[in-house]
Amino acid sequence: MENYKDEKPAQPDLKKKSDRLFKDLGTDTTSAIRIFLTQAVAYNGFPFEIKRNPADVSPYTALSEDEMPERLDKAGEILKESLI
Repeated sequence: MENYKDEKPAQPDLKKKSDRLFKDLGTDTTSAIRIFLTQAVAYNGFPFEIKRNPADVSPYTALSEDEMPERLDKAGEILKESLI
């Protein structure tokens, strides 16, 4: 199999983490992708279960008055971290 080249490169942080993970597992990212593709063909689909989030985790679930400030504070913290 030729070296697999994704047309949309992975996010740099994701690539670093996956490279390190697969190295610790004794392989490399290209080989891991080959393994994934081989298993997808063998399973005739994804080689793992794909599920939707439970309804209670949906971002569209109504929040109580008590939950709203907590969620807004958490969102603000995430936003601040992403801007640093």
